[in-house]
Amino acid sequence: MTDRRVPPHDKEAEKALIGIAVLDNAQIPALIQLVDPENFYSDKCRALWEGVITLACDNKEVSIPSLHAHLSGKMTMEEVSKVIDGVPKSSDAKYYAGIVREKSKLRKILAAAARLSEAAQGGDFDEISRLIADLESRKITRKRDRIISEEVQKWVESTDAPFSISDCVNSCQGMSNHDRPNIRTALHRLKEKGIIEPTGKREGVYRLIQNNCPEMDWRSAPENEVKLILPLGLNELVSIYGKSLIVVAGQSNQGKSAILLNMIKDNMQKFPVHYFTSEFGPSKVKKRFSLFPDVAIDDWNVKVYARSHDFSDALKPDDINIIDWLWSGTAFYEAGGDLEKIFNKLNNGIAVVALQKDPGKEYGRGGSITMDLASLYLSVFPGEVKIIKAKDWKTEENPNGKVLKLKIVHGAILKPGAEGWQYRESLDEADKSLGKTKGYRRW
Repeated sequence: MTDRRVPPHDKEAEKALIGIAVLDNAQIPALIQLVDPENFYSDKCRALWEGVITLACDNKEVSIPSLHAHLSGKMTMEEVSKVIDGVPKSSDAKYYAGIVREKSKLRKILAAAARLSEAAQGGDFDEISRLIADLESRKITRKRDRIISEEVQKWVESTDAPFSISDCVNSCQGMSNHDRPNIRTALHRLKEKGIIEPTGKREGVYRLIQNNCPEMDWRSAPENEVKLILPLGLNELVSIYGKSLIVVAGQSNQGKSAILLNMIKDNMQKFPVHYFTSEFGPSKVKKRFSLFPDVAIDDWNVKVYARSHDFSDALKPDDINIIDWLWSGTAFYEAGGDLEKIFNKLNNGIAVVALQKDPGKEYGRGGSITMDLASLYLSVFPGEVKIIKAKDWKTEENPNGKVLKLKIVHGAILKPGAEGWQYRESLDEADKSLGKTKGYRRW
């Protein structure tokens, strides 16, 4: 015979709990820790509690209008308003939370007992043993919630990128859209613990707070600079150490790739060199290498990769990495963030990164932020190259701002001007004495 008795529940306690949350938002963080949506017997109260959690996790005010808007027509304003009818004092919130949880626990026990009875009728002793063990250890009460919380935290702590609830549903093993309310609750608890925080860019999107900062082992670090061969006589002006970022910004077809290829040629017999190209296929790479008359094709000791994005994922932390060139689609403002990822991935290695830049601009696309982490930042202009930033000087004279006249022969051979590196004023004076007043860019 079917048991027609209504399962244990207390609708007034469920309404009271929601009403307290609406009238006193400050109570919500503590209440979410105590009560999950699945603890509610009433479908309407469960939907309202899910709305409370959603709004609170998105740092929004929880109110009758906001809950009504969140439910998008599933409940009328009058139905939502009824939850605050006769709401008790806020000090009773935990009392009502306890009632809701206890009634939920009783329903789960009854459900487990029903399954136990069904297993006994069918003579399934394995299922009987499992259900009895569950009842004895009281695993049924919050087992699913605990599993979800553990899985969500494990997944969150393994990801570096911002994420949403949908990302959790799609990535966590065994999760489905049915688990969204509990996942949202788990994320709110992680936020309260200071493990994650909202990104502020889009509602419902979080990031892992990276508070694990390993101590630097600076005592065992090498003291000497890396004997990297820099082009254009730059070794006489600047020093380069391990974990360094070099940026070469230039307009298209003005020589930035030629500078990078010369760095490969000059260093490939001393260091492991990796060349990441975003615009050359195998035939074009071979043609560019063949432009150097003093190096046979078979003598190029470099590994070449086709790559156009997420360079930090592929670079070699302790080697020389040549990236030709870095771009962030249409969002050029992201270039600074991409350079930061590249820099952070380095250990004792070096990354040389080419950036596209607009005519007349000193910085690559992305602006001055692309200079922040660079040890050396070069800007290539038609007929000239300028040192925008040199962090470690080789002499007492500051090389920042120095300019070098430069010609590129056959797209590969670098021909620096006889004047060498000069400050703009000195170069202008030299040109003036020779009667040259045009042909070089002034900035």
